[in-house]
Amino acid sequence: MDITEIKDFPVNSKSLREVREFSREVISRSLILEESKEELVLAIGEAAQNIVKHAYKDNLDTNDMKFFHPNGFVRSAEMFEYVCDAVEQLIYEARAGKSSTLSIGFHLRISGRPARFRAVTKILEYLADLDAQIWRARRIDIARHFAAVSQTAKP
Repeated sequence: MDITEIKDFPVNSKSLREVREFSREVISRSLILEESKEELVLAIGEAAQNIVKHAYKDNLDTNDMKFFHPNGFVRSAEMFEYVCDAVEQLIYEARAGKSSTLSIGFHLRISGRPARFRAVTKILEYLADLDAQIWRARRIDIARHFAAVSQTAKP
């Protein structure tokens, strides 16, 4: 049984309850093992919360679009230092039991410039050095991980 339902939600914390309710409703009709359904609703809710908090497209927090913002980055070192500070804070929070995600936005037309590209290489080198402490993942990696760890009932 394949269930595909799409619904748009405003990207703000007020929508998180509605996201969880919609997820619970759709998941209730799936073949997922009963004991895993509420865990999946929780995981979706946490992911939505992280999107609102860290990854929304208008959130320029760790996004190279800040090079164009009047109060944003001027030099690549500023972006590098800012991302490092964000990562270090999230590692600190994870050690205290509160894991999270961080989306770092790079655009070829912005970070592809020679003076800005140094931020990309330094950030990637920094993240590689933290390999034992963080999971660097692409969208496909996240999808494959979810597929591997989710428990579905056999029809």
